Parts: sequence; structure tokens; C-alpha cells
Amino acid sequence: MFILGLFIFLGCKKSDTAIGAEVIPDQDDITVHYTDTVTVELQTWNQDTVRSDEPKVQMFGSILDPEFGRLDASSFAQFLMTGSSLFLGDSLSLDSIVLSLDMFGYYGDFSERLKLNVYELEQDLNISNAYYTSDTIATIATKNLAINRNVYFTSSSFAQGLRIRLDTSLGNKILFADSASRSNNAQFIKLFKGLYLGSEPVTAGVKEPGVVYYFNPTGSKTKLSLYYKGKIAGIYYNNLQFDFLMNAEAARFNRIQRSQTEGRLLAEALNNPNIVGKQNVLLQGGSPKTVYVKIPNLSNLGPATINRAELVLRADKSKLGSDNRYAPPSTILACFATLDSLRDQPNFTSSSLDVDRYEYVLPITNYAQRLMSRTISNYGIFIFSQSEQVGLNRVVLGGSSHPTLKPYLRITYTKTPGVK
Repeated sequence: MFILGLFIFLGCKKSDTAIGAEVIPDQDDITVHYTDTVTVELQTWNQDTVRSDEPKVQMFGSILDPEFGRLDASSFAQFLMTGSSLFLGDSLSLDSIVLSLDMFGYYGDFSERLKLNVYELEQDLNISNAYYTSDTIATIATKNLAINRNVYFTSSSFAQGLRIRLDTSLGNKILFADSASRSNNAQFIKLFKGLYLGSEPVTAGVKEPGVVYYFNPTGSKTKLSLYYKGKIAGIYYNNLQFDFLMNAEAARFNRIQRSQTEGRLLAEALNNPNIVGKQNVLLQGGSPKTVYVKIPNLSNLGPATINRAELVLRADKSKLGSDNRYAPPSTILACFATLDSLRDQPNFTSSSLDVDRYEYVLPITNYAQRLMSRTISNYGIFIFSQSEQVGLNRVVLGGSSHPTLKPYLRITYTKTPGVK
């Protein structure tokens, strides 16, 4: 049984001498032993939320995963002026206002059509605040600003980005604001607090419906553009444009909501969380599902020197969805749980997915040595997706009772001479 104490901390600190990374050299004239039968216990651990402010990738969309349930992703973001004392001209008239996004990638069914929701924010965003995937910001939800709400891409149009024409009421609000509101960004975000971008939830009309799109918030194509006419220095122009940017100074975050998990593999894995021996455990970034690992009986090998220890976690290829649309994380991270007094100890290792064998191999030699010799307490290992803030990649791993994909720890070790 797993007992997760309230005092366990996940201080994953990357280090050149990470506790899991080294291989202890073989010793001369000593027989080397091998085992892969040490008990490894896995558990799906439900991490409610992760920090998501100013991420590298913003998201929007909805997906109905047959194993994980429905997931809805949305973005909240400011758009800022470049410079200060913005003068747009005289005798102004608006043509249009367009939200453009520098598309970065997607997760799910690329051919799926989404129906967009774009709302103006009613509540302030603050660049100095921490925001999490469970947070939300009040919007003016009585008016959907998106004129054409349907989003559909082809492989060629995706690279060109997405352009969403918005209701002219927002454009006129910005265009005809007084000069004080455009004197600097501190005043501008009082006038226009930002935008919410999401979509209508998908339904189970087809197999594996939905898609979540990613875009680059600071990419060259991401901007909110005013197209207008007016006079500048007494000369009339009919093709003026000004861009507001979601730049590095703009507050933003992703919200992730999960629902409809009943009767699915995720609900089964999370039920009775203290019971080990599950056939599957689940891992996902974004709306994080973490794997907790316990190696309870390693001290039975000792006294010995562990030359190499590798934890092997195997992915279930039958759970990848049609056309492998639910791709596993390319890299996972292992964080060795500690008490607060041990947080300065290096406690990080990682593994890339072996795409031929569909498994992750985590080097944990020094960690295993210390567990066996009981120089550290056995608080377990937490496994995360490296793309936790960047993407939603998920994987179904074989659990302790899986008939063919159970995890194992392969160890080469030498017995200490003269000690029993």
C-alpha cells in the first residue's frame, strides 16, 4: 500500500550529478550478478493543477479521449502596445479587427472542426501573479467576439496561421478611446484587459472526436490587428494598421478542464488510489496525471554495490488511438521525492521514448544504491511528462499486474566480499 505523506516534496532540481544518472564501475575479481525481478509498484497520482502562466505554448480546443475523458483547453491573455503615447490619427474609421495566431501544433484529430469562443476579459490579469491550469478569469460572456467561429485546417493552411475576424465593437472601443488610455500599457490594460480564447466542447458523435491546437504566443504571426482609415499629418490613408502583441510582458495562462471520465481507464486507475497492482497507470501533461513509483524491497539485495540500475516503463501501444493521434510524451522526468530537509540533494533524471520498443528507460543507479544501503528514506519516485507546460501528450503504461507490459528494474550488482 502506498502512503503519500503530507511532507513529501517534489523538488525536481536538474543537476549534472543527478542522483539517478551514474554507473558505478565494476570491481575487479568479483562476480557480477543480474536481476530484473525486484518488485516495482506503480500508481496513477492525480495532480490537480500545475502552474501555467507565461507558457511557451498557448492552447485552445476540446478533445474526448476514450481512455482519459474530455479535456477542454483555453487561453487567457493580454495584448499590449509597442511603445507609448500611441497616436492612431485623425478622422478615423474602422475597417476590421483581426486576431491572428502563429500556429505551433495540435493534439488529437487534425481534421476535426472546432467552434470558437472569443470573449473580452472583464477581470484584470497581472504579469506578477502566478496562474494555474485550474484558474479562470471573468469574461464579458454576453458577447462572443468571433465573427466566423468555425475553425478547420488543411496541412498547408496550418502553416499560414489562423486569422479570426472579431466584432467591430472591440475595434471601435480601442480606436476611439481617449489619448490617456493609450498613453502607456498600464493605462491601456485598464481600457482593454485582454481576451479569452476557447471552443465549444466536443461531443461523442464520432470516434475519438476533438482536437486541441497550440499556438506560439510570442510568434511573429500572433497579434491583434486594427485595420482602419484616417489622417496622419493631414494626409488621408485608407489602409492603416496597428498591431497589439502578446509579447513577453503580456500576462497570459492556459486553463485545462477535465470531465466525463466515468467508465474510462482514467477513472479506473484513480479509484482506490492506495491500491497497487493496477493493470495500467496513466501519465499526461497539461492537466497532469503523474505516475508514482515505489521499490519496496531493494534492501534485500544488500550488502552489495549496484553497478547499474534502470527502471523500465512500457507503453501500451493499443491505447494510442486511431493513427496514433494520442502520441506519448517524447521525454519523461523522474523526481525522487524527499523531505524538505533533503531538497538540496540532486534528485532528477529523465528518459526519452524508445520508439522501437515503446518504452522509457530511466537510469537510477545511485538512487537504487542509496535505497539498498538505506542511506536515504524510501519516499518513492514521481514520473512527469517533460511537456507538462507545453503539451498534452499522454501515455498508458503497463502496471504491476499487466500480463505483458509490467514495469521492471534491471540491476547489475556485485556482492560485498566477506559480508552476508
